[in-house]
Amino acid sequence: FPPFDVFCMHYFAKKRDNTILKLKPISFADYCKETNDSITIVEDHQERPVYQPEYFPTGQAKEYKFKSHPIYIAELENVIAHGGSGLVIQGDKALTDICANDVGNRVQYRSGTIKRGNKKHFYVEVTKSIEEIDAAINLCGLAASNYYHLTFEILSRYSYVKDYIKDEDVPVLLDEDARKYPQYIELIEAVLKDTRIIYIPQYQRIKCKRLIQPSMNTWMPMNVKKKNDFRIGDNLVAQSAIENIRQAAADYIRPRGTKKIFISRKNTSFSRIANEAEVAQLFEENGYELVC
Repeated sequence: FPPFDVFCMHYFAKKRDNTILKLKPISFADYCKETNDSITIVEDHQERPVYQPEYFPTGQAKEYKFKSHPIYIAELENVIAHGGSGLVIQGDKALTDICANDVGNRVQYRSGTIKRGNKKHFYVEVTKSIEEIDAAINLCGLAASNYYHLTFEILSRYSYVKDYIKDEDVPVLLDEDARKYPQYIELIEAVLKDTRIIYIPQYQRIKCKRLIQPSMNTWMPMNVKKKNDFRIGDNLVAQSAIENIRQAAADYIRPRGTKKIFISRKNTSFSRIANEAEVAQLFEENGYELVC
């Protein structure tokens, strides 16, 4: 990376009384092979469907099949959970499956507390202090303040661990951003019920004597280098992820309403709809209220 970029990372981290670590990414599976830590397969490699609906003005409905990585639970000893990144740190290693999922070298390794990165090294901002706890379930992740990421990429994984630990009383680690809005708190309560939660501020490091790590069950890249380089296969989501949330929210489902709303992304910094105005007009003409 350009020396000036590295200097800026260290400069701004120091202003926040943090520090920058240079880490080597390694998949959880490879790490467990090195250390003989336990890894339990929940769902093996398999072909999973991605549905492309008919869309305006000319898109045809299609179904695709893509092979996914397995869903697993890793049980790790004496590792560090990190707020705002989804990484687990051990020595100079960053445990993550982001690189293993990066087909075609399209991923932009920069999000949250991951300041820069590639498949060889991550620059990660962390607190100087390290807190310690005995055991935890790690549900920290990227973009916990985003509804989609919190719902499907983070909270949907808890069900696998619940079946794994059975009646053990093990707290869940969640990013502080996950309780940013009242609706998020309701969602967390719906999924985690009475489970103890430890909220981790951004950058914070928590050393765990025992860390239970459920793998990703969605396989969307964290970011891509080219703005329009998302692909159909990036939308791969395990059916169990959807069912886990549906089951958790069953008691909260309300009767179907009559009001129709179209939520526009035109004022966001990153809108993926090229013909936003045409699409919004189509919905308005069909009785939808436009909300920006």
